[in-house]
Amino acid sequence: MYYPKNQIETNLYSRDELVFANTTQFYTGFYFKTSDGQYFTGKEPNDGPNNPLTLPPPEIDGGSDKPTGNPSPLQLPVDYRFFDENYNYSILTNQSRNNIPFFPIPYYPVLNKTNINDGYFIRYFCKKANENIYTEIDKALYNFSISSPLYISISLNWIIRGTRNYVFNTNQKQILFTERKYKITGLGKFLNDNYLEFNKGRFIKIGYVYSTKCFG
Repeated sequence: MYYPKNQIETNLYSRDELVFANTTQFYTGFYFKTSDGQYFTGKEPNDGPNNPLTLPPPEIDGGSDKPTGNPSPLQLPVDYRFFDENYNYSILTNQSRNNIPFFPIPYYPVLNKTNINDGYFIRYFCKKANENIYTEIDKALYNFSISSPLYISISLNWIIRGTRNYVFNTNQKQILFTERKYKITGLGKFLNDNYLEFNKGRFIKIGYVYSTKCFG
């Protein structure tokens, strides 16, 4: 795609304000906006792949974390009278009103077909502010942890598709960048420096058809 530089707004960041246009899955990461009102993943057009994004329709605004049926243990402390269009803000507001402390519950990611097709998924962590103790948590707990003064909340895009070198190096660089950004140590050690975890292999082009080669 090509847009003159004066017609794009680059280096924007979405924290679930946008969704993938083809799946309506919420998107966290860098994006850019064009003068004709379109959104794409990546910091700018040369930072691919530039997957199309869009604003979430009203019926899914707030994401799949909104409570349905029986509430989970995380949802029980939330007073549902205060739900509004911005669900994440509502959680934090309720936590403040009710003075409910955040407590991390360990979570192991389970990938779906969309994650595999996209080539990455979002991992969420929290670290005790005064101790080098990390816990991997789910998205709902991450949203709940952001306002806690006792924890540092971390999210990052974990690459799962590509050559082994690409996946390893990209994930390793993300961890090193995150440790520098938050002035912390030990996140890589917490993950056992396993930067190929969840790796699903790479695409191989055969004529005009792409197949997937997985590595054991």
